[in-house]
Parts: sequence; C-alpha cells; structure tokens
Amino acid sequence: GAIAFSVLARVSESGNASVDHSRAALLTADIERTVAEIDRQQILPSRDAPASAAVGTTPARTIPRSISGASAVQAAELLGEIRRNATDLHQLVGSRESLELLGAALEAPADLARFLRTSNATDLETLEQRMDALRIDARALRPKLGVASDRDAASIISLAEGARTAIIATTILIAATAGLTTWLFGRRLTAALRLAQAEQTRLEVTKETLERRNAQFQALYQVVTEVSENLNLKYVVNTAVHQARRLVSADEVSLRLLRGQELVIFGTSAEEDAPVRAAVLLGTGAVGRAARRGKSVRVSDDETHTPPDAPFDLHSGVIVPLIVGARVVGTVECWAARPAAFDDDDERMLELLASQVATAVVAADTHEASERDAHHDPLTGLPNRRQLTKDIRDRFTPALLRGESVSVAMLDIDHFKRFNDEFGHRVGDITLQQVAEVMRTSVRDHDRVYRYGGEEFAVIAANSSEEDVERLIDRVRIAVARTPLTGEDLQPVGPVTVSAGVAHGPLHGGDPEDLLEYADRALYQSKWAGRNRVTIYQPGAFDDDRPSEPPVALALRAQRSPYPADRASA
Repeated sequence: GAIAFSVLARVSESGNASVDHSRAALLTADIERTVAEIDRQQILPSRDAPASAAVGTTPARTIPRSISGASAVQAAELLGEIRRNATDLHQLVGSRESLELLGAALEAPADLARFLRTSNATDLETLEQRMDALRIDARALRPKLGVASDRDAASIISLAEGARTAIIATTILIAATAGLTTWLFGRRLTAALRLAQAEQTRLEVTKETLERRNAQFQALYQVVTEVSENLNLKYVVNTAVHQARRLVSADEVSLRLLRGQELVIFGTSAEEDAPVRAAVLLGTGAVGRAARRGKSVRVSDDETHTPPDAPFDLHSGVIVPLIVGARVVGTVECWAARPAAFDDDDERMLELLASQVATAVVAADTHEASERDAHHDPLTGLPNRRQLTKDIRDRFTPALLRGESVSVAMLDIDHFKRFNDEFGHRVGDITLQQVAEVMRTSVRDHDRVYRYGGEEFAVIAANSSEEDVERLIDRVRIAVARTPLTGEDLQPVGPVTVSAGVAHGPLHGGDPEDLLEYADRALYQSKWAGRNRVTIYQPGAFDDDRPSEPPVALALRAQRSPYPADRASA
C-alpha cells in the first residue's frame, strides 16, 4: 500500500510538472511571437538616417530616426506583455535560462525609455541587442520545455503502469484485507490515468497549434521578403494570393483593388475555367463593407446554405481590407467550403499579411501606371513616340530580320495650324482626340496606331500584303473625312482631312526607322499633290526635299488613283 501511494504521488507530481512545462512552452511561444510582431510592424526605427551633431563635434555613429508617439506606446505595451510572460515563465520553471530571459525582459522597457529620452544610436543598439537576447533565449528555451513536457507525460504513463502492477501484487499478498483498499486506489488510479491521457491530448493539440503558427509566421516572412522590393503588380498580387491561401488553409483566395467606386479582382486562386467574378460596388456585401469601413469581416453559414457573398459552393470566408495610411486600396478575400473555417487567429494573421502586402501592391500599381503613362500620349490615349521606338526595337525589327512584312504609314491632319487659328487650341485638342479615335477604330486588331507628334500619326501593320495595307490606310483617310467633328460646345467644325504616305518593308528597306523616313517623304508628296490622299513611297522619286513632279502632275496622277476619294478630291 505504501508503495502504491508513493507511485501515485509521483504520478501527481509528474502531471503537475507536465502542466507547468506546457504552460511554460506556450509562454515562450508568446514571447517569441511578440518580439516577431515588433519586428514585423517596424515599431522600432531603423538606423539608416544620417546623424545630426552639434557644431564643432564629430559624431561617433549615426543617430536613428526618432520614433513616433504611437509607436513608442505600442512598443512599451508589447514589452510590458513580454515582461509579464517572462515573470510567469520563471515562476513555473525557475531555471537559469528562464532567469536570463526574465532579466532581459525586465531590462528592455528601461532600454526603450532611455532611447526615447536620448534618441542615441548606442541606446538603440543596446535595445536591439536586448530584443535579440529575448528572441534567442525564448527560442532556445522552448524546445527544452517541449522535451521536458514529453518526458513528464512518458513518466506519468510509466508510473501509472507501475502503480497498477504494485496494486495487483499487493492484492495477491493481502487478499483478505485489501479488497476495500484496492477499490479505493483503483478509482484514484483511473482518475490519474484519465488526467494523464487528457494532458497528453492537450499536449498534442498544443504541438499542432505551435506547428501551425510557425508555418504561418514562415508564410508571412516569405511574402514580405518576396513582395517588398518587387514592382511587378501581377507578381506581387499572385504571391500575396498564394501565401494568404497557405496562411489560413483557404480553398479560394482573391485580391481586389479599388478602382473608382468598384473593387475589381486583380488576382485569384480559382481555376482558369471558373466563372469570372464581377466587380463589387464599394459598401455592397461583405466585401464592400470591409472596404468601406476599413475593418475585417467574417462570413459564415451552416452546411445547407451558402452565404450570399461567397463564390459558388463555399460556405465561410473572411475579408480583410488593404490599407495604406488611412486609405483603403483593396481587399483580400479567403473562402472555404467548410462552415466556420476561420477563427480570430486566422483573421489576425491575414491582417498582418494585408498590412505588408498593401504597401507593396500600391507601389507596384503606381509604378506600372507611371510606366503606362510614360509610353502613352495623355491627350489622345494612343501609344506615343517612346512606345513606337520600343516596339520598333522589340517587335518590328526582329520581324523584318525574319523576312516578315512590315508596312509603315505616316498621316498628318491637313491645315491643322489654320484650324487652330480659326477655332482655338481647345477645339484643336478635341479634334485631335476625335481623329485619334477614328484611326483607332478603323484599323485592325493587330495594327498599331501611334501619335508621332503634333498632328502627325503613325500606323504600323505587320504580316499584311502591300495592297491590304494601302487599302487600310485609305480606309482610315476616308473615315476621317466622313466623320462629323464637333468642338467643345458640340458645334460642328471642319471638315477635317488627313494626308498619308506609305512605305513597305522589306520591299523598300529592312530597317523600320528607314521606313518611317520613306513614309514621311511620301506624306510630303501627298501634301504637295493637294492633300487628302495616300501616296506610296517610290525609291529614287522622293530622295530630295522637292516633289518628284509638280503638284499639277501629281494631281493628274491622283485622278488615275484606284481610290475614289482621291479622284474626288483631285
């Protein structure tokens, strides 16, 4: 009986120790998470700003950028949470490692206060070393606690089996008097076994939770690393979608950006053949409410109903706004087929991810918009001369080298200076926009129209016969002449006509820059011949600054042109 009591006492002690070690492991994980949160939120300032020194002194090191009041309060609160957890941890463990961790936790607030008073680089370095010590001590202590907890659990089971053996032996030796004792100790043993099994189950759950959190932090670190310095919007969005899906084990993730009053999908993990999801009006549904209020929204329903905001057969979701400063720029949606799939921890993790992704998405979006604006004419919206130069280098020169056909046409609005003088430059700008739109809608999908400069435009057509291109350019000329144009107050202006010159490659040359020059010379001939016509470049005929024939002769030739509009204008 004494042996059994001793064994049971040791079972109880091992159970209590296992509980303490489990609690201690959770506390070290909380300390490590809080330190990581300080790093992720960039609460503490970087030390890359140049030092400011008093006159006549030489600074020994750089002085960090001052920390804001809100960041100082948040840093103090997080350090206070670390100190409380370290105190509880040391009370549970009482080891040298926990004492060192407690010492670092107690010193960190003082280091922060000292840095806030002095804004000194040395004090900041001391504070950062203290944070490193906290991170290292917590990371080193957690595996030891996990091993100790597993050892305690194994000891409980081993001792329990020993207690059962001791009870059976005692029963055999003193069968006459041990009946009642066996029954009483049996109950206590059963309770101890249940306690041990429950503790083991809790330890397994804790281990799974810690492993999941570790995977989430790794996903957060990876997404921040990948998108922080990348200015490709598609890459940033796809990376954010992939990591968000991994972060919370979602079945489908979408990222939307705010365009005007609508949230438009820019990236999704849905299959390519899935139905296209429409844009969401700001303030409409769960997605619109999250963007309007700047707060996360969770959607859930039972297995027999699909929430109205969920796509297809998904039953629960969480929508997190993307916020830069105080401005909502988009949302991240995570959806799952299982009901109530997302909890508070998932929501917090997504908010951490969104805080990092939002800035990267805006930076990439702004960069691409700047690139787009740099290569398009702001008045007409057509690609500009810079884009033409890029397309010649990347597309049309390689095509000519491969032996493919490339035709170039230069078009110019006739008497545009006189038009500006008569109607004003504002009406001239509107006319340029209208003519550009006529050209854009008159060419084929694979043809390119550029604003070359002033009232001059360029059209490049690849992989087309010479006759098709000539008919195309004349169709553009006729479309401009037949289009009724209006001014700013919708008053009729015009008529407006264009003259054009065309050169074909490789017939006239193998360099697109030369073809532009030849087409411009042919355009000059159209101007001399009376305007509102198309002239095809003829090698040797347009090699000087004067037309190869007097205007009268060109006009007579136009009468024999295959284009009816040329004959009419001639």
